[in-house]
Amino acid sequence: MLAQFADMACCDCTHEDPKPPDGWQLLTTASNAGDENGYFGTAYWHLEHQHVVIAHRGTANVVTDVKGVLFKNCVEQMSSANTFANKVVTVLQEIEQEKKVSFELFFTGHLLGGWLAEITTFTTEYLEVKGGTFLKKLEREKDEPIRRSSMQDTHDVRHSYHPHTVVFDSSGCKYILSQMADKLEVRHDVCSIDLQHLDITSFLSAPNRINTCNSHLGTVYHIFIDSSDMDKIVQAFAPKKGKENDVTLEPKILEVVDWPFSTGSMSDAEYNDFFKCTEHLNNYHPEVMDTVPNKLPHGYNLLCYQTKAFDECTNSLSVFTQDEWEFLQHYRCLCNVKDFFKPEDLFCVLSNSEAEKEAEQKLQNFKLENESVRCPDASTLRAMIPYLKRLVQLFPRIKENIKAKLTSPQIRIRVYQHETQRYVEKIHQSALDFNPGALGLTEFLDSDKQIWQLQMIDGDVWTGITKVYRVLQNTSSTHNYSSEGHYALLKLKRLLTVNRIINLNALLSSMKTPHLLMIACEISQPVNDELESMLQELFNILKQTNTVKIILTTQSDDNTVSFIQEIATETLSEGFITTDEQLNWSDLTASSQRKILEKTVIFQGTSVALNQLTCAESMTDSFPLADLLQEKELRIGKEPVPSACSGYNEKYYIVRTFNHNIVIRQGI
Repeated sequence: MLAQFADMACCDCTHEDPKPPDGWQLLTTASNAGDENGYFGTAYWHLEHQHVVIAHRGTANVVTDVKGVLFKNCVEQMSSANTFANKVVTVLQEIEQEKKVSFELFFTGHLLGGWLAEITTFTTEYLEVKGGTFLKKLEREKDEPIRRSSMQDTHDVRHSYHPHTVVFDSSGCKYILSQMADKLEVRHDVCSIDLQHLDITSFLSAPNRINTCNSHLGTVYHIFIDSSDMDKIVQAFAPKKGKENDVTLEPKILEVVDWPFSTGSMSDAEYNDFFKCTEHLNNYHPEVMDTVPNKLPHGYNLLCYQTKAFDECTNSLSVFTQDEWEFLQHYRCLCNVKDFFKPEDLFCVLSNSEAEKEAEQKLQNFKLENESVRCPDASTLRAMIPYLKRLVQLFPRIKENIKAKLTSPQIRIRVYQHETQRYVEKIHQSALDFNPGALGLTEFLDSDKQIWQLQMIDGDVWTGITKVYRVLQNTSSTHNYSSEGHYALLKLKRLLTVNRIINLNALLSSMKTPHLLMIACEISQPVNDELESMLQELFNILKQTNTVKIILTTQSDDNTVSFIQEIATETLSEGFITTDEQLNWSDLTASSQRKILEKTVIFQGTSVALNQLTCAESMTDSFPLADLLQEKELRIGKEPVPSACSGYNEKYYIVRTFNHNIVIRQGI
């Protein structure tokens, strides 16, 4: 449907009059025919579903293309698109307040129209017009007026929309939106900007001049059609029947993990060289580094292209507003403590037994994982998302009820323990195990130090926290930190979420028995006001009590390191210590060494288990253990002479010198 609207925006600019799809009405259009502008946009409305779509036309102005897209500057078309979107949204807010309805807002566009759609998504979510100027929105006040709906439940006045945006072959907007966010992120009394929260979905054809201009935000798919023609895109998404067994044919789509992009000012010759490297990516997904030179022509980045299978049972959590996302988090946590929580108690606000059963049924089969929501099948997911949105919109009191249930001390502790158990189970699935003396953990636990920061030199933070946990379980100390309930293990990002759900700091401050909190600080964690506030409060709790200790694992090249060190040193002074931690083969237990040696490596061009080449006793600390643990491909020795080769050529023979101090088995 959105592909059709993107196509119609292009048609409108040629004065044609395409009829909207059934159920849709044209609301209004906007245009600016200025020499440096040329903007055109349309807005459509679906009466039954209360959906509003704003479609932007791709610019036909070369100055705009070069200045805005290539050099990432603000241009006149951005102003026109934002103004049009804001005028439509202002009217929708007035209608919502007067008629007591709720609209869902969508943006779309093709090529550079998609670029404008992504930008208006950002401004609609985070900016507002005051005095003719776009300013960052203030946080909604807690005492902001509310109105009553016809269902006798409180209904929040719409503070801002959370648009759903689908674009086709956009040039990418990550850089320019990051620049805008950085400039706006200067005050502490305004809402926090999170670009990952924007609900943006991009469909890209094979790498071309436009879709490789910049990095992309949101969920990105590679669709295997020529998307330069919007008619072909519309046809690709329209249901088609195949000849065999009358099966519905779907377009070939892969989810993008990494997409190539070119940088700098490029001549036509340079562009041709660049796309020669990407030409073989048009129809399939190869092992890129085996088929593409490691270096592209001068002035370009390394070619990065990686995809994975499209999973129709999973959707990004960005489809939800903050309130909806928090409700899902809270509901999932409560469902894990069924001894204290019954769903029917929460849904009683619906005042209808059938509606209560429907709510429980709709929300019983979802999982939250890796910033995504997952259901057993696609139909369940498609039904759950709009249902949840309407539930939270029409019955906002349900949000307060679920928060109230999470204030119970028993539920807080159970949720906290459950979150830890999830990560502990992940560790037990790993072959990693460490000797008791691998870390010097006993000295820290028995000392008066309260925070220990381990900077991982050659391994990631998860491997580091795994080492801490394994050593803890193999270590005896004066205090019983290794017993269940006396320790917790979380990633920093999850710690923030848990703190929002159950007020973790309040829970820790009430603990009277020894407790060890282990935190893995991932590189992807943004440093912001929320993180600073939580850590400041957490470290102050440690200053007032001697029952809680914290161990953090960080990576030496991460900006989170200095951020944590500054707060910890300022708060606890000598109670904070930091050390560099290296992964050593000798730290592993004998059984763990044997299991890890089952890992496959590339030996002389052939995949072979490492234990077929060597034994645990021959491994030394010079072996790249971190590479092995991080699933990096390890190559030992050069490939053998090709069968087609005749005569002597030195480069075809195997060099009998290995780069690591490994004792190769005699049979090899």
